[in-house]
Amino acid sequence: MEYRNLYKWERAIPVDEMTYSEVRVRFAEVWDRVTADRSPIRLTRRGAESVEILAATEYDGLLVEAAHLLRSPANAERLLAALVRARGGEGEPQPLPVLRAAFDHAAGE
Repeated sequence: MEYRNLYKWERAIPVDEMTYSEVRVRFAEVWDRVTADRSPIRLTRRGAESVEILAATEYDGLLVEAAHLLRSPANAERLLAALVRARGGEGEPQPLPVLRAAFDHAAGE
């Protein structure tokens, strides 16, 4: 499944891109940079899908956040229902700032 087709979103943290060849030559430097500044690096390779190099603690944090969001059965049901609607083509993709503004408005802020 290609999630990039489901949602239009803006990254909160810009991601640097490097080619496979660049990373291969400078792997130790890239490793140190990713773990020092906690920012992922997108690794690109011609003719292949891109991957992200991410510090293990950042990855673990993402898993903890996902587990937290799905812990409540009601919240998990809402999230999964939204995913089904998105996969079914319902609604229009919205960038994060638009969603945040709508949420703030609904919350009365």
